[in-house]
Amino acid sequence: MSAHNRRTPPILLKEAEDLPEKRPFPVSALTGLLLFQAGCYMLISLQAFLAHPFAPGESPDELIEFLVVLWQTSLAFTSLAIVSLLAAAAFFRLWQQAWGLAMLVQGASLLTVLLAYFRQTSGATTIYLVMLLSIFMVSYLNHPEVLATFGVSLSLKSNERL
Repeated sequence: MSAHNRRTPPILLKEAEDLPEKRPFPVSALTGLLLFQAGCYMLISLQAFLAHPFAPGESPDELIEFLVVLWQTSLAFTSLAIVSLLAAAAFFRLWQQAWGLAMLVQGASLLTVLLAYFRQTSGATTIYLVMLLSIFMVSYLNHPEVLATFGVSLSLKSNERL
């Protein structure tokens, strides 16, 4: 056993042995798209702070309502940005859990913007763009090369039930 094998946990060696020789283009593209998505979420979070200045003459109830909405928006999109960055890192490293993490990001993203859509009357363009990006990402995550790279099987056998 070489010195390299003694220091590296066996599970990481197995993952390194299973890596394809060349990274498929859809996997590389999704890595970049996840990074882009994380940046967009951070910009949306920052925009929530900058777009809604609080006027000093407003009542304490309005201040509390303003802070709650601001906190919810920035917390939601900052959390999405962090998980998107983790998914991008997992895609770059070709971790087996990367596909599931990326799908989780897309589901959470769609839920967040759907809730934002029903709560807000302005900023609909941003919401629509995030929805379109997430829908595109879900369909691209189901590309056959991506599924094969991460060992995901979505087909049911004829004798299996839902």
